[in-house]
Amino acid sequence: MKKLIPLLSAILLLNSCQKEQKSTSLNDEKNQTEKLKTEDLETNEEENAKKWILKTIDSYFKEDFPTMNGITTKSYEEYKTEATNVDLDTDEALTLEDFEKKWKDKYDTKYAGIGSGFLISGQDWGKIEVINCKSLKSTIENEYLFDVTLSDTHIKIDYLREIKVIKSEDTFLISDVKEFNKF
Repeated sequence: MKKLIPLLSAILLLNSCQKEQKSTSLNDEKNQTEKLKTEDLETNEEENAKKWILKTIDSYFKEDFPTMNGITTKSYEEYKTEATNVDLDTDEALTLEDFEKKWKDKYDTKYAGIGSGFLISGQDWGKIEVINCKSLKSTIENEYLFDVTLSDTHIKIDYLREIKVIKSEDTFLISDVKEFNKF
């Protein structure tokens, strides 16, 4: 009997370790499944944001008098409008210095596109097409970055842009556009 008690104790201990190991394995599998579901949702949202931006840019340049209203955040619309009007001879126009001072904490003003239009530098355009739209890694939830190349196929000019899109209720909005030199 004295030999049987340690043997039973060892069997019970071994059995409880195996149950704990199975439980840990099940928890690991569950966590992995949850992680994959979360990644799938993020990928789907990123794809939805990409589809939205492609459709929005296409629609924007098909209009005779397009506006940023409804496709950008109010803050970005104000910022870009002021960037377009820097140093114009109007009461509302800011100097470059005042513009940079006002917006430097929220936007990288060296990529504002001073004096140029929204998404492209010209006020007139032929046919604008998105020839590249590559997702970039964003570090903020519900924010999506895209490396976008727009091409005016009639005038034969390309525009390189980094466009930040945010999730806003059941749609997306452009919250920033970094305008790089055309190439």
